[in-house]
Amino acid sequence: MPIKGKVYASPYDHRVENMEVGSSGYIHENQLTITKPAIFMDILSSIIPCDDTDNDEPGFIPIKRIGAGLTESDFELDFESAIDYDLTYEPQGVYLDFMKEKERYVIFTEFEICLQFNTNKETPEEKLDRLKDELEKANSAEDFEMSIVLRNDIEKLEEELKNKK
Repeated sequence: MPIKGKVYASPYDHRVENMEVGSSGYIHENQLTITKPAIFMDILSSIIPCDDTDNDEPGFIPIKRIGAGLTESDFELDFESAIDYDLTYEPQGVYLDFMKEKERYVIFTEFEICLQFNTNKETPEEKLDRLKDELEKANSAEDFEMSIVLRNDIEKLEEELKNKK
């Protein structure tokens, strides 16, 4: 039976899996997980397209899709031009947990880790304030996917701070 009438559809979300080949954007540092053997990027992670804003804010890493698949050879993360990112190197157990669901991630294995021991690292309270500022900006920009990620990070950090007291 032929279709009659109009089909209404919403445009796809700006996520890693939906990026067009050749397109660029920004991914937030919270959406990358670094372990010694690999960097994991969830294919459902939100992407801020380059045409939406020139993102010169700390914590955002430029990303470009250079291939049609969902492997490390299809994406390029540019840590050289990223401004003030703060990624944490995770233990081996995190790597093993992520590998159990490896089809959900783009897994980068070709990279070099430089560990930095910063004595001026932000306190948990400072990080909480920064995340709240980022959440406010995401809400203002109506980036609801990023808002969810940030809200979860804030709740997790508030719980950790509450347990310390």
